[in-house]
Amino acid sequence: MIDIHTHILPCLDDGAQSLEEALRMAEFAASEGVYGMIATPHTRTSRYNSEPAQVREAVAVFNEALVSSRIPLTVYCGQEIRVNQPEDVLEDLNRGQLLTLHDSSYLLLELQPKFDVGAIQELIHELKLLELRPIIAHPERNPSIAANLELAAALESSGALLQINAPSVLGRNGFRSRRSAIQLCRRQLVHFIASDCHDHQVRMPGLTETYWILGKLFGSDQVDRWIWNARCVVENMPIERQQPLPGKRRWHGFNS
Repeated sequence: MIDIHTHILPCLDDGAQSLEEALRMAEFAASEGVYGMIATPHTRTSRYNSEPAQVREAVAVFNEALVSSRIPLTVYCGQEIRVNQPEDVLEDLNRGQLLTLHDSSYLLLELQPKFDVGAIQELIHELKLLELRPIIAHPERNPSIAANLELAAALESSGALLQINAPSVLGRNGFRSRRSAIQLCRRQLVHFIASDCHDHQVRMPGLTETYWILGKLFGSDQVDRWIWNARCVVENMPIERQQPLPGKRRWHGFNS
């Protein structure tokens, strides 16, 4: 398995805070069958602003540590890019200040809690013109999307791909995030499952339990599709998109 969203690089953001912790995270992930992880430190947030050269150097050093520790796992370069002003993303890309995932055509975007869906759709359109494939990180944790899943459907129909967090499926991010994650999966709006791991105790790596649960709910073929999609990212291949299903309106006002 490949995990496309992790904060495993030590001391770059709010993820691993030491090399020892990062190695423990990697060891646990490898024990679960993860053989590749994309490091996606935060960038363009109010607290963190990882730079491409910094990330590349940290990945090279950490991969050497993995080899020395005999942990059968490879880490790749990436970033989790906060979208503050959509036009800034395009400018930073043009200046070479942002990383795609493993130098592929995929890049990972994190939306503000409140966002202008029209502006984000325009950004998605501009990225597609650049032959880039935007992935929206953990939409189930975004309060605007959790309150209205039609926002996620609108972004997906504009060309965005959606990645939910494994802990959300397990209920570790609260009931609302879990409900949103399951509903997004049910509507075939989810393209990737990732751990978004930050440490080795609370926000730890691991995909096996989540895939087991999702397999019970949606079948092994769907799980295989998610696993394959993650591989497509590191191999820079297009994924096969499913036809989204419409939501069902319930009496209490939530979409399912």
